Amino acid sequence: MYPKSVFAAVVSLLALGLHPVQAFAQPTISESAYEIMTKMSDYFGNLQKFSTDYDADFEIVTGEGQKLQLGHSGSMAVDRATGAHIVRNGEIANVEFIYDGAKLTLYGVNINSYFQIDSAEGLDKAIDDFRHETGLPAPGADLLATNLFETLTHGVKSGEFYGTTFVDGVLTYHLAFREADVDWQIWVRADDHPVPMKYVITTKWVTGAPQYSIRFRNWNFEPQFAADLFKFEPPADSINLENIQVNEMGELVLEKN
Repeated sequence: MYPKSVFAAVVSLLALGLHPVQAFAQPTISESAYEIMTKMSDYFGNLQKFSTDYDADFEIVTGEGQKLQLGHSGSMAVDRATGAHIVRNGEIANVEFIYDGAKLTLYGVNINSYFQIDSAEGLDKAIDDFRHETGLPAPGADLLATNLFETLTHGVKSGEFYGTTFVDGVLTYHLAFREADVDWQIWVRADDHPVPMKYVITTKWVTGAPQYSIRFRNWNFEPQFAADLFKFEPPADSINLENIQVNEMGELVLEKN
């Protein structure tokens, strides 16, 4: 039997034409998870410069039901006032992402070709513009956002803190969140530099529940960048592409027309 107060609330909602499920559909994030995410977001949002190396894996499931894991590694260098330079070396393509505050460039090293879009409102907007222009989800790019809490928890239904553990020898807080179509987990460094150490996204309703995961290492919170790191000068004989694609393996591909 429901308590009288709950029963009365449900009756009142029905009288107003509201469904009880809608009324209770607010996200439920535990206090510990909320505090850790807020601390990470505040710290990261105020971090003007940083660099890190990473390793990432992306799973796909073939039409025959075979799960494949594709890997790539790289580095990130970010100066929020100046730009960003991200290197990605993978099984299918080696790509550089270069943002100079005005243009975002994707350069395909192996094919000496590049794709550019104009975006002059900061790195957060440049990432949004990239998604809009290309239609690609860019998993993991959310971790570069200035407001990590708002960006990551948009669409979240629940979130929990699952304790502490080590990632590459570093003590971290383990958090897990649920959304309608994906579940995701994040491991946040448990010291005075609460940055992500690991991030895993699980696509729940696709056969095999494929995952995208990324692990960070070698964080530097006071990097010194070369003056031309965020500048892109097209190499000799390079080709300016009109579009980019994702191949049948789910990998980002820059192709010559």
